[in-house]
Amino acid sequence: IMLKKVYILRTGCLVGTVHFTKPNIAGKLMEQKRIKVLTLGDMPLSTSGVGNQTKNVIEALLRSDKFDVFSLGGAMKHPQYQLIQTEEWKERWKILPVDQHGSKEIVRSVIWREKPDIVWFMTDPRFWGWLWEMDNEIRRNIPMVYYHVWDNYPYPKYNKKFYESNDVVVS
Repeated sequence: IMLKKVYILRTGCLVGTVHFTKPNIAGKLMEQKRIKVLTLGDMPLSTSGVGNQTKNVIEALLRSDKFDVFSLGGAMKHPQYQLIQTEEWKERWKILPVDQHGSKEIVRSVIWREKPDIVWFMTDPRFWGWLWEMDNEIRRNIPMVYYHVWDNYPYPKYNKKFYESNDVVVS
């Protein structure tokens, strides 16, 4: 049996509708267990625009009490690369500082160790070529949700092949 549940992700405004139909997510919803989200993007504790938006999405998910989050925080040179937990969210939000936006090896390792239910990522598509090269490996068991930062028209049709490498694109 597959449960179809719809969540509206909000960060002060409607950003999209996500249909969760993968068996691992449906089971957690039925059992009232938290869904684990792996986020990739700018360091969510940084002051960059993408970092701020990532933090807003993560904190909205955590406040709902339906999600736990493991983040790869990139796009900057970090003073240290040890796992970080925030005072407010403790074990519910773990952040691993990474160079650039991570790598195939880091994502594989985190997926194996943390067993996320969703991969959510955000920033310009040019940074995710390596991630989309492994979409079939990830999407076999975990949906990929891409938060698109394009904020004007026309939408870049040249990115169509990348958009199709995701389960959901929200903006």
